[in-house]
Amino acid sequence: MSDQDFANTSDPLGSPKAGLSSDLDNLAAYVSSLTKTPPSPYRDAGGVLTSEGLAGRAVFESRRCGFCHSGSSFTDGKRHDVGTVKPSFGLGIGQPLAGVGFDTPTLKGVWNTAPYLHDGQASTLEDVLNSDEHIIGDALSAAEMGQLVAYLLQIDDREAAPAAVPVPSSSPWDLIVLASIFAAAITGIRMRSNRLKTIPTSWERPN
Repeated sequence: MSDQDFANTSDPLGSPKAGLSSDLDNLAAYVSSLTKTPPSPYRDAGGVLTSEGLAGRAVFESRRCGFCHSGSSFTDGKRHDVGTVKPSFGLGIGQPLAGVGFDTPTLKGVWNTAPYLHDGQASTLEDVLNSDEHIIGDALSAAEMGQLVAYLLQIDDREAAPAAVPVPSSSPWDLIVLASIFAAAITGIRMRSNRLKTIPTSWERPN
């Protein structure tokens, strides 16, 4: 890739680099081919969930984990703030990350993807689940924690997509969604305000 092509495509959300470098095209083709998850070694010898894993699936469903980790890939493809944003993280797609968060990761193959969260700040699944923002309702008991972790470690391509999770009007998720919408609205207002401040004074209406 030439320096000029690199400069023209330096914006991650701008013009694509496809066709500009055979090495990048080959890398993209390889990454796109990684569509299968290796079998989890934590399952029973027959490839089925262990008794602990089955109990963990029940915890997963009762705690409505499928609200975000949904579909056949165990992700809703959306962004959520689960309390892991730090001031040093800067902006994401031109806006503050607080109240917006990061893309929901898939749960397939998490037995082989530690450390966790976007920056690896969680060494174990227990560290991920010990966040107040990550669990709806009361904190997990020691038994629930062990069961849920056992289930997560067994999710691979053999695990069926979780059932869709409706959001009751009184659910705590309502407050989270409303907070995200409010944060996005405030961000938009601030961005428009900043742009208005840059308008030349010659454009102002005369007295």
